[in-house]
Amino acid sequence: MLDVNAEAIVTLSQLAKKLPRRRLDRPVHPATIHRWRSPGVRGIRLECVRIGGTWHTSLEAYQRWVERLTIVESGSNTEVSSARTSPSEDAIDRELDERWRKSDACR
Repeated sequence: MLDVNAEAIVTLSQLAKKLPRRRLDRPVHPATIHRWRSPGVRGIRLECVRIGGTWHTSLEAYQRWVERLTIVESGSNTEVSSARTSPSEDAIDRELDERWRKSDACR
């Protein structure tokens, strides 16, 4: 559970700006962070709290979420060493980048 008194609270938009860029050097969209909150990824949801009318999370909650996803993805209960994408994910990213470039060329 998120501890608003002890953790570094950020809005979901602020978290999106802090994350590394992905495809075609584009930033993570805040809607992506909202999807991580609900419905989640592989059944794991990002811990969030509603403060006023805005959803917030913490950098520590994000770290815990990434670690849980890594454990689920690796299929083990061992401690998380580092999060890495699989070769198939890299191939999918390259394919999506290529399709995006082709669709931009048609405009």
